[in-house]
Amino acid sequence: PAEKQADKDWQLCLGLGVVLSGNLVVWWLLSRAVGAARVALQESQTAAMGQLQKALQSEDVVLLEAAVQHATGLHMHTTEDGGAVIGMANEAIGAFHQVGKAVVKGSQAFTASREELSVSLVH
Repeated sequence: PAEKQADKDWQLCLGLGVVLSGNLVVWWLLSRAVGAARVALQESQTAAMGQLQKALQSEDVVLLEAAVQHATGLHMHTTEDGGAVIGMANEAIGAFHQVGKAVVKGSQAFTASREELSVSLVH
């Protein structure tokens, strides 16, 4: 009877070890998946920022609305610069609907990149 109890104890310990090691493998896989998802989201948000900039430069309200919708779907409004860019794009959309395309015609504030604005402010 003592040997049978020792065998049962050993089997339980071995089973617990297998379960715990399986949990470690799952934790490792999930942490890798979360890291990869973060990188993919950042890349998508960067691409969406470029789409927003191109849409602003093109002065096409339909393209701009689509770019804002795409950026919002990627939660860009939660990023440091994303909220400001989406806000500016929404303001431009509102101005397009109120005044028309002439509101931003030649306006560097809506169409220039950050680098272009900083260069024009220095000169």
